[in-house]
This record gives sequence, C-alpha cells and structure tokens, in this order.
Amino acid sequence: MPDRNDLNATYSRLSSLFRSAWTFHQFVQGVNKIFSSEQIDLSGLSFQGVYSKLKAVPPALQSDDTQAAARSLEAAEEDLSRLLDRLVQIDERVSPALLRRFFERVKKYDRKILGQLLRFLVLTRDRSWGIDRHDKVDFLATRYTVERDETIGGDADVLAELWDEVRSDFPDLASVEERVKDAVSEMASQREAMSSLSSLEQFNEMGLIQGFRDVKHRLGLLVFEPRVMAQLVETNLFLKKSVSGFYQMEERRIASEYQEVFELEREVRTVDDALDSELAEFRGQVEALERSIEDQNVKLHSLVDVGSKARRLIPRLRSAGNGSQDGAEDAAEQRSGSRQPVEDTAEMAATELPTNQRPTEMWREGIDEDRPQGALRIRTAYAELLGDSLRQLLQMLEGSDWKADPQAVTLTEEARPFRLEAREVLAYRRLHGSMRFDREVEQFILEACALRLLISSQAEEIVGLLDVQRRRREGAPFEEARRMCRLSSLFEARFEHFLHQSLLSNRPDDARELYRLRMRLVRDYSGLWLLVHHTA
Repeated sequence: MPDRNDLNATYSRLSSLFRSAWTFHQFVQGVNKIFSSEQIDLSGLSFQGVYSKLKAVPPALQSDDTQAAARSLEAAEEDLSRLLDRLVQIDERVSPALLRRFFERVKKYDRKILGQLLRFLVLTRDRSWGIDRHDKVDFLATRYTVERDETIGGDADVLAELWDEVRSDFPDLASVEERVKDAVSEMASQREAMSSLSSLEQFNEMGLIQGFRDVKHRLGLLVFEPRVMAQLVETNLFLKKSVSGFYQMEERRIASEYQEVFELEREVRTVDDALDSELAEFRGQVEALERSIEDQNVKLHSLVDVGSKARRLIPRLRSAGNGSQDGAEDAAEQRSGSRQPVEDTAEMAATELPTNQRPTEMWREGIDEDRPQGALRIRTAYAELLGDSLRQLLQMLEGSDWKADPQAVTLTEEARPFRLEAREVLAYRRLHGSMRFDREVEQFILEACALRLLISSQAEEIVGLLDVQRRRREGAPFEEARRMCRLSSLFEARFEHFLHQSLLSNRPDDARELYRLRMRLVRDYSGLWLLVHHTA
C-alpha cells in the first residue's frame, strides 16, 4: 500500500509546481497582450487535464483509497511533465530584457506572481539552466526582495523556501562556505569601486557591470544562499541607482549631440566618401539605439558608442561646413565691418560671469559699455524653421536700450509681444559684445526663445483651424506643428544638458535661469502637442 505521508508530500510538490506553471502561462499571455511584436505561441497547452487529476487526489486520500490517489498522482505527474517540457521551451523565448520590460510596463500586480515565477524557474532547473535563466532569476529575486521588504506581512519568504529546495545541489558544505565568503567580499569590493565613478563612460571602460554579471553567473543557484542573496540585492540596487542617475543625463546629452550631427549633415553640401560612409553607419547606430530606448532595452555600451561617435563627427562636419560657407560670410562681414568676433567655446570657460548674481544684477559685468556697431547675425542649424522668428527677435533686441537693465527691456512696449526673460536679453548682449562667453549656450537661449514665439503663433493658427475642421488634424499646418513639437523635445533635452553642466560647474544661479527657460518652453510646446495630437 502506498504510504499516505509520501502521497501527501507528492501532492504538495505537484500542486506547487502546477501553480507556478499556471502563473508562468498567465505571465506569457500578458506579454503577448502588451507587446504585439513579441507574440509567443501558447497553443496546445492543456492545464485542465492535470488540474482534474490533481483535484481527484484529496477525496481519495480522505476516503483511505490510497491506490486511487497514487494512480491520480502518477497520471498527473506524467501530464505535468509533458506540460513543463513545453513551458520550458516557451521560457526560452522570454529574454531577460522582455521580462524586465513587462514588469516596468505593468505597474499593478500581485507580488506573489514574482514568487511563483521564481518557483517555476528554479523547480524546472533540471530541464534548462543557462545564463538567460540565471539573469531572469536575478531580476525577479531582487524585485521580490524589495517589494517584500516594503510590505508588512504577506506570504512566506519564497527565497528561503527556494534555498531549501536547491541546497541539496551543494553536498560539500565546506566548499559552499568558502564560496559564500568570497562572493560577499567580491560584491562589497565592486560596490566600493562603483561609488568612485562619475560617468557612464567610466562604468563602460572599467567593465564593472559585466564583471558583476560574471560573479553572479559563477555562483549559479548559490545566489539563493541568504548571505549571498542579501549582498546580490544590495549591489543590484546600488548599481541601478548609480547608473540611472548618469544615464538620464547621458541620454539627453547624447540625443542632443546626435541631432546636432544630423543638422550639420544637412548644412554641409559635400562630404568625402570616408565621412559619408561613417555618417551612414552612424545613422544605423542611432536607429538601433532609438529602438532600444523605445523597447526599454538600452545597452550601456550602445549609448556610450553613439555618444563617442557623435563627438568625433561634430567637429569634422563643422570643419566641412566652414570650408564651404565661411569664405562667403567672412567676405561679406569684412565689407560691412558689422560683427564683433565671438571666441570659440573652448576658450570661454575660464572667463564666464560670476554665478552669485541674478541676470538683472550681473548684466553690466563683462558687457561692453557702448553698443557694438552693426546687427548681430546668428547662423543656426534650425534656420529653415526658426529663421524668420529669430530675425524678428534679434531685430527687436537690436533696437533696445543697450544700457538699460535687461528686466526693464522685457517690459518695454516693443518687447512685450516677445514675452522675454531678462536672461534672454543678457544672452543677446553676451553674443553681441566682445567679451568671451560660451557661444553655444547663449545662442541656444535665443534659439529657444525664437522657438517659443513660433509655437505660440502656430498654436493660434491651429486653434482657428480646429474651429473649422473640428476633429480633423490634417494638412500642412498640423505637420509643421508636429515638427515643432519634435524640435521642442530636442530643445528640452539640450536645456537639461546645459542645466546639468551648470550644476556640475558649481553655477547654481545659471542653472536656475536655464530651468526657468526650460519650463517656459515645456509649457508652451505641451499645449501645442495637445492641440495636434488630442483625439477626444
């Protein structure tokens, strides 16, 4: 006669495995629903047969019919084994990146799902255990630990349960203890090394992320040992916090840089074959990066590579552009004698204005006492879109009182339609004067102001069209408005980059002014975006 205790233990084991398999199946259905491009075939899966056989076991045990209970368990185990074989094959279609994307997209879920998915991956380890599965366990265990620690009460500790499950895989306890001590020490050293870094490039160059992954992969299922798991989670969270801070800054800066490459490419009439080939390769890299950003699957080395390539291409494109355009412009300027020279950006950092003053207080320092002769001309990469608006802005500022406080200039009748900030008046004077300032920042401030003016004008036109067209958002004005929204998004990213540069250079007042200008742009272009995209 089959032993009742053995039957109860088998029933508990199979029931737990069945629940984890069902949860994994539900998870994959969720993936198919959210990510239409990631459809995973779930046909041919039969859970009902296994469930029916397991359901027949408790009544048989209660009636002392252990033979019937044993037969039901044997049949259920055979069916469940075939089901698990298929589910493990399906699991191979679920990459670690897809798993992360799912839980980043789905904000509300029962935390027990994490535990059941962990059970599924660990309890089927005899069927498959590779690097991808290890990375998925790593992600789920870290997320489970964080959410468990934030919850009062709740279910039992799945991680402790799984360590009891896998510790039989490590019969040599002395060897386990030595490996645990080494792993704890190594992860502590890696956190110390990470804390000394200041950029994504350094993370990439030192290979700390890959080094940490290698440590985890060498540990295998030993990661469930409580001391190792505690260190692993702490290091994962430390790494995420460190990288995410640098990543947000770097992503915006790199987006600004590669957009500048594309703008410069449009300006340059001819490039040599080598540069043309590099630009084609760069466009491919950017497209791949943007797809990975959209999929929330950005690789650190991809981000760093695009940024490095952009920084190499920008001076070459500027040089190519200067060769074809500077001759004509310089000749015209020599005839008119109109423009004061503006120093290169690289030479300006040492002579910027002090940062402990507001624009209305510091405008006299570093600004010529007398207005330089002639109008300021700006060659912008966005001339096609901003040209007219920028010319109107510069013409108004040219006619303003050079010796007046910038705040007073913004309140004049001539300036009122432009809705200027004092910092924008200051940017004009800095560019027009003979002192050295960061031309890129000052010019960008004026370009952003011109874009803001253009957005307001376009929004008024769109409102008038919507009164006539109702819900139809079609035609050239709407396409132009959408283009402005895309450019505004780029400008917002550049504002963020310059703002962070100011903070890193200990110029908080500059950062405060840039933040104010950024928010004004965001407010205006958000309204335009709603006008051209809202469907209600």
